[in-house]
Amino acid sequence: MNGTDYTMASGESRIARIASEAGETRLVSVGSTRTTWLARCELLTAKAVIALILCTAGVEAAAWRHVTEAEGLAGRQIQFIKRCGDDIWVGTLQGLTVFRNGKPTSVLKGDATWDVLPLANDDVWIGTGNGVVRQTRGASKRSLPGESVGRILPFGAKTVWALCTKEDRSRVMEFSAGTWQPVPAFKKATVTNMHPTRNGNIWVVLKADGIVEANPAQEPAKWIHHQRGFNITAFYEDEEQRVWCGTWARGILMHEGDTWTRTLQQEDGAVTAIRKDGKGNVWAATNDRGLWQYDGTKWINHLKEEGTINMLEVATGGRVLVSSQSVCSLRQWNGKGWDVLVDVPTMFLTTVYDSNGKVWAGNILDGLYIEP
Repeated sequence: MNGTDYTMASGESRIARIASEAGETRLVSVGSTRTTWLARCELLTAKAVIALILCTAGVEAAAWRHVTEAEGLAGRQIQFIKRCGDDIWVGTLQGLTVFRNGKPTSVLKGDATWDVLPLANDDVWIGTGNGVVRQTRGASKRSLPGESVGRILPFGAKTVWALCTKEDRSRVMEFSAGTWQPVPAFKKATVTNMHPTRNGNIWVVLKADGIVEANPAQEPAKWIHHQRGFNITAFYEDEEQRVWCGTWARGILMHEGDTWTRTLQQEDGAVTAIRKDGKGNVWAATNDRGLWQYDGTKWINHLKEEGTINMLEVATGGRVLVSSQSVCSLRQWNGKGWDVLVDVPTMFLTTVYDSNGKVWAGNILDGLYIEP
């Protein structure tokens, strides 16, 4: 991976709400809010549902390993995939599974799982639809019951932050000295997402009011509030530690040093994901106009007819991977067009690659597909 977007493995283009336009169900917004199982099912056309029921096994990508409950996966409705060292963590609506040396181990059963933070082999924090579960030396303890915890991140050496949602209000909670407390700096704000960067900072996205760069080595009064009034919809840190922020109706903002530069100003929808490929091209997924590619001189629009791009990732070798609501298959850019890697009737939400460079792709309804 050429850059780091710490939500990408958990699917940065997460669905926030569904709207019906011209008789079609379309993805219209993104953020940290989690959809219900019903809302996710609405994303499927009747044709796709029937095809999945009748012939899930009839996929063109037979060479890819298909992993489901029969192979030890907690469930087929994949919410995120995260690689930590050689381990691959897979969160589903039915629980959490970790793959070590390719072998699955059940970590948590029965909970919709949104994120995981492994601090050590015997200390794991799990964000669920019903609070935070901490597993320490085989024992589990649940905190913040009733809160949907979408992100868990380390903040400094001894503190953990969690993004919690309850009754449509999101807040940042901090675990320190054995207790959870709201982070005072964000008590009056509605937080929609959090993103870590390599320097240890956390960038906190505020609803329609830009993004706050929080440094654990500084007092909150010194934290920087960037781009006030902007609706930030995507975040990406590249290999040069530049920060790229997608926005709603204002294109892309790139932060380098102390300077912000605006680009892709022609995009009037939401930029839902940003990546750089192996050749240095910048790619941007949108919620309505397909995919954009910046080749160093101009922006080129791809897949406009597909509208919403649900997943944009970059794999080993700088390969660009996509999946959309209208064309669910997992596809790869070949320089001129798109090659189909896995052809199934339900869309992919997330991919990572393992220590051997093999892609693991998570499907919304049909489990994992692992590159041969």
